[in-house]
Parts: sequence; C-alpha cells; structure tokens
Amino acid sequence: MPVNTMRQELGLLFSVIIPTYRRRDALRNSLQSLSTQTLDRRCFEVVVVNNFPEIGVNDIINEYSSLINIISLDEPKVGAHQARNLGSKFANGRYLVFLDDDCEAHPSLLERYRSAIELYRPVIAGGSIDIKWDNAPPSWVRPFEFLMGKIDFGKACFWLREGQSVCGGNLLIRRDFFNKIGGMEPDQVGKIILGSGDVALSLSANRHGHKVLWVGDAKVWHHQRRCVNARLRDLMRREFNNGIMTAYEFKKKVHRSSKLGLVPLSIRLLVTSINQFFRGALGFNKCALVSSCLALSTLIGLHWFYFYKSRIVPYPELSSLNSATVTKSDLTAS
Repeated sequence: MPVNTMRQELGLLFSVIIPTYRRRDALRNSLQSLSTQTLDRRCFEVVVVNNFPEIGVNDIINEYSSLINIISLDEPKVGAHQARNLGSKFANGRYLVFLDDDCEAHPSLLERYRSAIELYRPVIAGGSIDIKWDNAPPSWVRPFEFLMGKIDFGKACFWLREGQSVCGGNLLIRRDFFNKIGGMEPDQVGKIILGSGDVALSLSANRHGHKVLWVGDAKVWHHQRRCVNARLRDLMRREFNNGIMTAYEFKKKVHRSSKLGLVPLSIRLLVTSINQFFRGALGFNKCALVSSCLALSTLIGLHWFYFYKSRIVPYPELSSLNSATVTKSDLTAS
C-alpha cells in the first residue's frame, strides 16, 4: 500500500516539523522524545529538514525510522523559517507542530494537543517551553531565561488576547491555514537573523479572525549549555538580534519612510540602560547591571541594522502573510 494512502486511512493528525542545523546530538534527543509519545504513532509523522546538508543526519534518522514515521529533507538556504516552509510542503498531517532541534518534547505533548483540538478546534495554538540546563547556571541567569525561549502562561487552556503570541519552538497550526497565508516570512538573510515569523503567524491569525489558543500542559524543554548560554555575551547577542528584528519591523511596516518612529523607542532603551546601570552599581545588583547591558545591546542592534545593514535586506509588503484572505468557510472546506 502506498505510504500516503496508508497515512490517510490512519487519519494522520500531526506533522511534527523539525529544522536542524549542525546539531546532531540535539536532533537525536529530540527524536528520542518523539519516539516515546503517548499518542499512537500512527497519528503523527516527523519531518526533519536539514538546514546544513554538508553534515548528514540520515544515520540518526535511520535509528528512529522503525519507531516513528520520518520524512527527511534538505534545505540548503539557511533559516529555520525557510526550513519549516519546505517541511510544510511535504507534510501530510492536518496540523503542523513546529519544534526546534534542541527541544525535547514532553511524553504527552501530542496527546495534549489532540485533546485541545477536540475541545476547542483551534487554527493556531502553542504550549509552554521550559529551559533544561546541562549544568545548573548562575542564579543571575534565571531571570533572563525568557531570552532563550522560555514561555509559560500557566497550565490552563484558554484563548490568548489579541496581540499575544506563542513561540515557534512549540507551535501548532492548521496546515491548510499555514499554506493559504503563504507560510512563514524568511527569518535570515546571510548571517543576519530577522526573526519574528512565529509572532507574525499569531498576528496573521488575529487579522483573519482567529484567536490563538494557549495549551499550558503541552510542554517542551529547550536545552541550553551552561558553558555557552549562561554567559553575558550570549544574552547580549540575543538582545542584539532582538534589536535587528525590531528595526526590520520598523522598515517593513508603518515606518518604512520615516525614522521618527525610532526616536521614542531609542530614548526608552537608553534611559532604561542608564537607570539599570546606576541601580546595579549603587545597589550591587548584578541583575540590574545585566539588564543595563541588554538594553544597550538592543539599542545597538536596532541602529546598526536600521541605518547600516538594512539596505541589503528586501522589505516585502507582507504580500502573502497580510493580504491573503482566509475565512472559516475556507478552512471548513479543506
């Protein structure tokens, strides 16, 4: 029996899409967590998209091919969103579930999502992400784990307010809706990370009349290494990238023709940096000093991209993501 026919008869519900980039051990851990899901394995497939084909992952995939249904793809164009878009084209499930290659799924992750689908019928949903360290980090790092993707709105299941979003490291979306809005925006040009694609998905759902469902007990762990990630330099790198993402949004949307919108934000960041510096210096508060450095990093990234690097990056008019009209009847008919 052809594979696609077999999957249709089994009622394939989920396609778990995992972009991977030079992290073989992390990918192995992620696949291991999916191989032990409480949900019947006939209800889901895994789509692994290798974003660095020069380093193969087929040997790792072969380790788990007898335990879970796996599709292996190569996407040489670097960027997690590009990889997710490619994965969606080969996916067979009714829903797409996006995970990162360094994320470990809770054994009941897909089971929790299935229960939420039966009760709420969401178009887009997301769950909690906690940080799992290989070794305990310094105490001052803990308040900044949100920069590593940590998100937690509680264990309940409820609709988020308009404007709130979930994280791409643990995100569920109807495949037909994802395809009709054109997928995710590219998140990387060369080595410049533009990001914002997961946020854009949530906002796009809002624009088309769909709320984002929070499924608190659909949980994943995001693995971090103390020797790399529990350092001020790494936190500043993340905030520098956040500044780039913000500048990209300014350029791409309402502030394309004006620099004035940048002024209030720049002033706030500068004032925050100065205030936190004096608070930390006078009170011997390490977290405040770190906050000062992070605000300054955001400000530098914002201006570096806006005034210098932005000329090499195209600014699409959100053609597919904003203009596509997707109605409830469209989704029902799919």
